[in-house]
Amino acid sequence: MRETLALMRVNLLGMLTSFSNNKQGKKKASGALIVLLMGGLSVYISVVYSLLLAQSLQPVGLLELLPILMAVVACAASLMFASMGASGIVFGGRDMDLLFSLPVSAFSVMLSKLLALYLENLIFNVFLLIPAGVIYLVYGGGGGVLFCMALMISTLFLSLLSTLLSAVVGFFLALIQSRSQGKALVTNLVYLVFLALVFVAAFQINQAVGDIAAHQGAIEGALGSWLLPFGLLRLGLAGSLPAYLGFAAITLFPFLLAVWLFSRFYKGILTRLLTHSSRSDYRLGSLAAGSQFSALLKKEAGRFFGTPIYLFNLGIGAMMALAGSIFAAFQRDALQLMLAQIPGVPAVLLVAAALSFLFLMTVPACASISLEGKYLWILKEAPIRSSTLFLVKALLNALLIWGPALLCLPLLWYGFSLTPQALLALFCLCASLGCFVPCFGLAVNLRFPKMDAVNDTLVVKQSASTMIGVFASMLIPAAAALVYWKLGTFLAAESFLLCCSGLFLVLAAVLWHWVLKKGPGILKEL
Repeated sequence: MRETLALMRVNLLGMLTSFSNNKQGKKKASGALIVLLMGGLSVYISVVYSLLLAQSLQPVGLLELLPILMAVVACAASLMFASMGASGIVFGGRDMDLLFSLPVSAFSVMLSKLLALYLENLIFNVFLLIPAGVIYLVYGGGGGVLFCMALMISTLFLSLLSTLLSAVVGFFLALIQSRSQGKALVTNLVYLVFLALVFVAAFQINQAVGDIAAHQGAIEGALGSWLLPFGLLRLGLAGSLPAYLGFAAITLFPFLLAVWLFSRFYKGILTRLLTHSSRSDYRLGSLAAGSQFSALLKKEAGRFFGTPIYLFNLGIGAMMALAGSIFAAFQRDALQLMLAQIPGVPAVLLVAAALSFLFLMTVPACASISLEGKYLWILKEAPIRSSTLFLVKALLNALLIWGPALLCLPLLWYGFSLTPQALLALFCLCASLGCFVPCFGLAVNLRFPKMDAVNDTLVVKQSASTMIGVFASMLIPAAAALVYWKLGTFLAAESFLLCCSGLFLVLAAVLWHWVLKKGPGILKEL
């Protein structure tokens, strides 16, 4: 058991100390910062959703559903965020050979990784459910101290369910990815379908919350069938001890069964997932000659589109922009009614805020250097100038913004009935974002490289550079909205967007100058 706990501690620290930048003295602060970021995001989501639910449930006498629906949200969010991580952490990683060379059993290795994933889910769920419980009590929910204690204990068992579902989905994602090597399209389609299902489920939940009385029967039926664990939790929090024990059993025993099954065949599973057969029907052919720049660009594009964890975390913004633009074009009449209900806010600003948020999320440059990992020496020893390497990485990121923007803008112009001046302002904004985002991402990745990660999952989801890149997508539009709120009486919306575009171009020039001046020296030391 001591070996399992030691390995679990190592795995958990590996997931939570991504801000350490390879400096041992900063690891504790790094882990605390990650926990604070996860906790802050969880509390924000919990408070927003809980208040909306409480305002809908209290008038119809269904306030007792608040903690249950928030438990469903917690489980769905954990499934969405942790499944891809489980495929790389539990069923992958460059440290597997080292771990299995240690005098520990395969059961200890597998259990330690699952427990580390469980603790990460537990942190997320605690910060998500506790504020929901407080809001439940504030709005007049019963139970008092006993309810709070039962909710805290329930979080322990709910995290088991989240971890089990994440591990199972992660296993199938890893299996599909290992069987479709060289077939990136197949793997990406599978991931896209998975994310689409999660978003559709979230949309259905939002619709049900919007008119809770009309969907009460459907919710009751779901809690008695495919959401049975949450139905038992509802009865348990209401005071039924047998139901509460049933909830504990229905979450604990399947988790233990999965641990036993995976541990029994863990080495065989990893061997099948991490080994691949080679073709035996090679044929002679001719190779086309190309420039150094085009070869590097093709390599970068191949990594981006061939690595699902990379594509669907740092490219999801462009995909959502395209999906939202198509939706806006087909729902033009509904959008006009919605805009009529919020007078005083120009439609072009709403579109600009959404596009800025989504395109600022499209920042693969903030992980492109870290993903070179132990193979970075090949690029450093090759006759390639550092400026060429930086330009290639920046250009791919820029194309991932400019391309979708050219497709989105006509659809948004039609869907929101924008003026030609507004369309021009949006075009300038997207063009400037395509210059700023890659420079910002490269600068952040050079400043906070993560070259020792055991798999791509830790680089993409939990490194300092990607955290900064993702949170910037939230802070920059919010700061711009605050500035417009102060200056909106002096500037038209289109003029304000042009000013923002100019500012982004200036910042891009400053950051690119820093990358070209400091980047080669930093790259040489990595």
